[in-house]
Amino acid sequence: MRRKIRVRRATVEDIPSLREVIRVTYSERGYVAPHEGDRITYPDPTDKRIVALVATEAKRIVGTISVQFGRAHSLPISDEFAQELRIVTERAGDGTIGHIGRLAVYEEYRTERVTPLLFRHLTLHCLLHNVCAAICIVNPRHEQFYVRRGFELIGRRDETPGLRNAPASFLAFYPKEISLWVIIRRWMYDRRKDPKRTGYPLERSSFHS
Repeated sequence: MRRKIRVRRATVEDIPSLREVIRVTYSERGYVAPHEGDRITYPDPTDKRIVALVATEAKRIVGTISVQFGRAHSLPISDEFAQELRIVTERAGDGTIGHIGRLAVYEEYRTERVTPLLFRHLTLHCLLHNVCAAICIVNPRHEQFYVRRGFELIGRRDETPGLRNAPASFLAFYPKEISLWVIIRRWMYDRRKDPKRTGYPLERSSFHS
């Protein structure tokens, strides 16, 4: 099946669809019960501290990811990970940190490279916001996915009270240590494969399968 996926920043009009893809994905993964959607903290595209991205096919939102920028003390990080956060700030310095979260992709699109495309755009936004480090807290079964994309495992918990006693891994990557040209070259390579593509890599990207 031939699909054309684009990634862009979320708008106010996207909020209902953005929330729905998160609610459905989190329910399928067992993070919340289907009726507990109100327990999820959803990203607010109008918040200047947050970049929320959406992946779309035609006009349908099929995936999303977000990052919140701020100093270490201002980010919504559970106290259980204070030691890991200290390790990151010691390496990255007292600069802006990006807290990555709310990654969600509809099941039928998880084999369509939607998630890597979202991460590519997210990395560019981290670079543009002069982020010293980007962190995320994920289920350990997803750990290797992040490691393959340049994240380092900082710590792991078998039980995390702040996350309903679920196991969790704390990972970080340092955007300033990644060459911007590596990302741009990859976008240029994709564009050569699809000469009809228009737009800059940060605002628009597509691929076919």
